[in-house]
Amino acid sequence: MRRILPVSDSYRRLALEDLVLRMNSFKKSGEEIPLSKGTEEAIYDLYTRFKKEVQEKWSAKGELYGISTEKKKAKKRLKYLLTHFLTIFNMRVRRGESHSSERILFGMDSNDERIPEIKNEDDLTYLSITIIDGEKMRLEKGRRPMVEISVEDIKKAFNEFSELVSKKHSLSSKFEAEDYDLTKIRKEANKVIKNAWDEIDFFYRNESTSRKKSSGERFGVQYTYRKRKKKKQL
Repeated sequence: MRRILPVSDSYRRLALEDLVLRMNSFKKSGEEIPLSKGTEEAIYDLYTRFKKEVQEKWSAKGELYGISTEKKKAKKRLKYLLTHFLTIFNMRVRRGESHSSERILFGMDSNDERIPEIKNEDDLTYLSITIIDGEKMRLEKGRRPMVEISVEDIKKAFNEFSELVSKKHSLSSKFEAEDYDLTKIRKEANKVIKNAWDEIDFFYRNESTSRKKSSGERFGVQYTYRKRKKKKQL
């Protein structure tokens, strides 16, 4: 019979919680707690801090996921507006309503209708700024503004996207900080849980294997049985 120490933060929290609940129960009933005073105090202190760090990490992760989802939608919308803007402008050129040379203002070749490829967020940002600045220059020359997809539509979508990029960066930093804090306290949790389980096993050392197991399990100690190796037949 051997113990299975917690390998995840959820199980570490549960292990500490089981210890706290059982200690409180023993104190209430007047039973002798199979732990030293120092270990008792360490468990109470660590349980509060570990639970707090886990909650803060998952809260930060939830916020990051929410912003990431919003950013993904904003990115998709902005990309659609940019490509639609350029597609409509190309249609204007075909109809003779705009000159092909104005394509240069939007990052395109004057004799090529191909829309610039958007491979990543840097491309998306660059094309957004190029189109916004390009349309501004067109309007300053007295050209007819785009109305189907206006530059104002693009500005609004680009600002929303940029704001979400900034928020995601900030929340990513927050999540990394919370994860680092949890990593530091994780080693402490492993040590306290192991010490507590060692003391519990020692306290019940003279009992039968089955009784020792049930006594330990009352405090959340996890046991498993070693499989016996089969003897090789000659």
